[in-house]
Amino acid sequence: MNGYEVSDRKAESKTDQFFVRFRGPRTPVLSKSVYTLEHPATADKFQLFLEPANNDATGQYYHAVFNLLR
Repeated sequence: MNGYEVSDRKAESKTDQFFVRFRGPRTPVLSKSVYTLEHPATADKFQLFLEPANNDATGQYYHAVFNLLR
């Protein structure tokens, strides 16, 4: 993935929800699934559920939704 954006979705009394939009290459398009991501500088790895969103001339976009308990 070569880009990302964070946006607020909604806040409720017990949770905050936001999503991260990642940009990757136009092809291949990844299917909706859990993927292992790795930070390039630290080599830390974690799993994240991604689903394809829209695409444009710069690449394919994916969303990951986060729900934080207060």
